[in-house]
Amino acid sequence: MRIAIDTFPFLLRSAGVKTALYEWVKALRAAGPPHRISCFPYLDLPETLDHERSPLPRLNTWLRLAYVHAFNKAPELARNALAPRADLFHISIHLHQPPTKVPVSTTIHDMTVWLVPETHTLGNVRANKAFAEHVYPQARGLIAVSQATKDDACRLIRIDERKVEVVPNGIAPAYFDVPEAEAARVRAAYRLPANFALYLGTIEPRKNVPRMLDAWMALRETEREDWQLILAGPVGWEQQSTVERIRQGGDSLRYLGYVPEADLPGLFRAAKFFVYPSLYEGFGLPPAQALAAGVPVLTSGVSSLPEVCGPGAVYVDPLSEAELRRAFGRLIADTTLRSDLAGAGRAHVGKFTWENAAAKSLRFFERITG
Repeated sequence: MRIAIDTFPFLLRSAGVKTALYEWVKALRAAGPPHRISCFPYLDLPETLDHERSPLPRLNTWLRLAYVHAFNKAPELARNALAPRADLFHISIHLHQPPTKVPVSTTIHDMTVWLVPETHTLGNVRANKAFAEHVYPQARGLIAVSQATKDDACRLIRIDERKVEVVPNGIAPAYFDVPEAEAARVRAAYRLPANFALYLGTIEPRKNVPRMLDAWMALRETEREDWQLILAGPVGWEQQSTVERIRQGGDSLRYLGYVPEADLPGLFRAAKFFVYPSLYEGFGLPPAQALAAGVPVLTSGVSSLPEVCGPGAVYVDPLSEAELRRAFGRLIADTTLRSDLAGAGRAHVGKFTWENAAAKSLRFFERITG
């Protein structure tokens, strides 16, 4: 079967979706015959993943941006001519006017614009809802990255559940069995302390970073003595004030900014625990990566996070600063709790591999194309 994957997000600044798409396409290709995987529009897998920039030179990037813009503006006949020749075309949210002469599928990453629209820009809310209106009814099938995401999609926009297949994201092999030497290298490169809690993700409203900072700073000084809360990740919309607050937080807070993908396994492994109090996640790749690296997690007991983290996390109400503060205190003080969570969590996330995701995706594609 010829499967064309819309890899247009490779050209854009992105974090979780770009990582998931990159690893998924790589695993689909590794599955080999009889399936052939091509990338749209005239792209290929980059040698390395960079969340901050396109893998192509500027001119080639702009040409493909123009191509996708023309695709969306073209009438139906022209869109069908521009579409790749394939038995199935799996598209991203950037193609809001899909072709009609090739079967189409897409991925539902989350339902945040319906559930927490205030954490998105108005333009992003409109784009996601327009995509759902134009593409979901036409799609031959839909992939949801978690059962929670499928349940929310079927409930909120009344999708027939028989049309949606749950294919959880995977965790790259580099996150499992991270050598201590790699953790030591990253610790030295970033001048990290012996004891730190780690947050990794975009600094944006949905990630609930200000409340996390409130809870951390509310700890008694004796509780967080010799500890730091280390934050890493790009700055999202309307969050520059949060970054400034981190930078002015004294010795107990530190912001690393964007950390390259190659350093992330060692960064996770070096942490004592990982904190991720997001208001909603379609999957939640960073806490899953932390658990794979053998690090316990403090996260929200909402959306997909209990499904993904299982017995490897301490769960809190993300709207409760008091619960966050208490959980911080427990994980700082209790080494046995951290060890127990780490062991249980690592066993739980062992099933989340990109090989499994690719195999399940291909079976789904075979079924919906007959």
